[in-house]
Amino acid sequence: MRTTDKRPAIRTGEENRVLFILIVIGFIGGILTGLLSIGGGLILIFLLLLIPPLFGQEYTMHTIAGMVILQTIFSAGTGLIGYWRNRLIDWFLIRYMGVGSFIGGLSGGALSESINNEVLTAIFAVLSLVATASMFMRRTESDSAPYRNPLLAAAFGIGIGLLGGMFGVGAGFLYLPVMMNVFKINSRTAVGTGLAIGILLVVGAAIGKSTGSGLPWLEGLLLPVGAIPGGLVGSLLGQKLKIKSLRFFMALTIIAITVKIWADLLQSFGVFS
Repeated sequence: MRTTDKRPAIRTGEENRVLFILIVIGFIGGILTGLLSIGGGLILIFLLLLIPPLFGQEYTMHTIAGMVILQTIFSAGTGLIGYWRNRLIDWFLIRYMGVGSFIGGLSGGALSESINNEVLTAIFAVLSLVATASMFMRRTESDSAPYRNPLLAAAFGIGIGLLGGMFGVGAGFLYLPVMMNVFKINSRTAVGTGLAIGILLVVGAAIGKSTGSGLPWLEGLLLPVGAIPGGLVGSLLGQKLKIKSLRFFMALTIIAITVKIWADLLQSFGVFS
């Protein structure tokens, strides 16, 4: 696995092609996110690891994380509008889990700058397996009053923020099971609250990463150009297709990609040739 970006060597025509590919990646990621209701940032990382190298452009995990952080700020903000208008936001979790997520995201973003590309990629490979399991985790709707524990909410926020801050992910597959199963929040409020807290996480991560190598602004802002219409298409398709089968297929795909990531990592470390 190569660990350096090739952007300086790209000629103008090739650079324009890669920028167009980023819009297409955003569109595909948006469709899958809208279709399966799983973390859009996670899907984008997989696509950014796999597709650009096919066209002669390879990004490091540090650069990919920066792209996803910028994309998430924009897309989550757009998705939050409807939930905000319908008051589907839990302000208790915003105050405690949200602040914890900002602190964790800030720390995770800064910490990722001191971690080499191979280790950061290995951490993501483990996180992707957790994401696969979360796709099948039962999320129960509760009729009881929401559970309130400020210290526990802050602890979850810091922990999720630390991991999510490294890659710009967390709003979907990490927050929702915790909110619904631990804090007994209904699913719609959990989604809206997860989007709001996810914004706090990635803003913290963006600040943390800006102290190091900085953020790839152009690439990161191109992804939402495709992701927003893709999300609308995915939501429409999700009303007509069997999501359970698609979710199973997506889980198998994530596992296969994760195996490939580990194989590339082990090869780069000289474990096998």
